Parts: sequence; C-alpha cells; structure tokens
Amino acid sequence: MKEGKLAPMATDSSTLFMEYLWDPDAEFREKINTIMHLNILEIGTKKAITIDADASIQEVCKLLGESGVKKVPVVSDNKVVGILLRSAIINYLEKQYLEQAKTTHQAG
Repeated sequence: MKEGKLAPMATDSSTLFMEYLWDPDAEFREKINTIMHLNILEIGTKKAITIDADASIQEVCKLLGESGVKKVPVVSDNKVVGILLRSAIINYLEKQYLEQAKTTHQAG
C-alpha cells in the first residue's frame, strides 16, 4: 500500500454508496421519463379558466384573484383571441394612475 493512499475498505460506507452505487442523475432521468409519457390532460386541468373579451378589468381581477392563476386566455365566440397576464393589468393600472395623478397635479 502506498503512503497517503487509503485502501478501498478504509473509506466510509456512506461515501462508498454515494460514489459507486447511487447515481443522482438516474433518479432525475427516471422522473423525466415518467413525465414524458403522460398525456397532456393528465398534467393540465380539464376545466379551462377563461375570460370573455368583453369582460371588465374588475371581472378579470376578481377571476385572477380567486383562481390563483397569473394569466388567463381571453375568448370571443368560443375562440382564444389573446392571453391576459396579471403583470399587464398591473402595468396598465399603474399607467392610468400616473396619468391621472399628473393631470390632477397640473390642474391644482
């Protein structure tokens, strides 16, 4: 035995397990393979959350708040015509508020 080298049996058994027997990537690959063979309806929801194109901002805010989603498809005549994101609503309301504040400040 060379000086400074440990015999394989001198290593800790948990180290031996981690280095030689357990492949962390194997578990990940197994989970990915399982997911890749799922039907899309097994992953998603069967009842889609949508909002009508004629809905008000109050209605869409209520829907997003109650459902807990961050975006919602917008439909017209049972066809998706867009997607409304929570962040887009916030940006729109922020612009409206700032424009109103600016107009009020200039008038006063």
